[in-house]
Amino acid sequence: IGIMPGWTGPVLIVMAVTGSIGIALLLWWEVRTPERRLSDFSLKVRDLVMLIAIGVILQLILMGVFQPIFRYFNVVKEMGLWLRILAIAPLFIGMYVGIRLVGRLWRWASVRRVFVFGLLTVAASTALLAIRPASMPYWFQLFPLLLFGFAIQSTKTVWSNAFFQTVVDDFIGLNAAIQNATLQIGGSLGALLSGQLVILFGYRAFSARLAPFASVGETRRIYEIFSSSFTREDALIAANLSTLGTIAWEQYVAAFAASFGRTLLVMVVIALVAAVLVHFFVRPNIRFTGQAATVDLAASVFEDLYLYRHGSR
Repeated sequence: IGIMPGWTGPVLIVMAVTGSIGIALLLWWEVRTPERRLSDFSLKVRDLVMLIAIGVILQLILMGVFQPIFRYFNVVKEMGLWLRILAIAPLFIGMYVGIRLVGRLWRWASVRRVFVFGLLTVAASTALLAIRPASMPYWFQLFPLLLFGFAIQSTKTVWSNAFFQTVVDDFIGLNAAIQNATLQIGGSLGALLSGQLVILFGYRAFSARLAPFASVGETRRIYEIFSSSFTREDALIAANLSTLGTIAWEQYVAAFAASFGRTLLVMVVIALVAAVLVHFFVRPNIRFTGQAATVDLAASVFEDLYLYRHGSR
């Protein structure tokens, strides 16, 4: 995907422009049309549009955190594949706990309240993960991982329940397709956004750190090789470096840690903005019925892993 061109690629520009127009039209409709003048059908359509937007944001945040943290354990913590899987396991444990407890915690609660609480908790846990990523011991990251997994999955479960209350009756296949497409779009956008942010922030930090030792062209070449390598040894061999190798890798690790923290902070901002929008634009009378209208955890995990594998790095 390159270091810089991805930000100005036509696909990303079209998605950004289309999404901005859609959000602007939605906000304009909300301001122009009082709720008392809306028919039941219009209310249902409005609720569905809002729920689709929330679903995209939730999945975007999930993949926007999951993808860089999996790479973080590889680059900064120097973990192999199996250790990385074990390191990320608390997140999945939190997701499982969220599914198991959501019915007891939020049954008949206002969906708007659950969304706001869930998004604020996601923002708080993500902010904890972004604190001093270069030097923070792994054991201090266990609780934020658990909390993030619990918050994101319990909120997604409530979202799924609310979604199937709102969609058109008697069209189970169509409703499931809309739900799946919503999550796929959000996951793809999250992988793309976080991948580009890590690359952008990382390259800026790396080029500044390596400026005294290498030219701009050599710095770019080294960064692209390091970004596509999975171990320190593979990176140094591929870059064909000798005396500069150790220095370059140390600077790359420091730059990646910095870009990782900044990327997570962007996800924090997205979660906070989403919480504000939910508070003002989701009707309070939609209730969580307590039914687990969501895909099972194993399917959700494998789908997220698939998106990570085929997403932007």
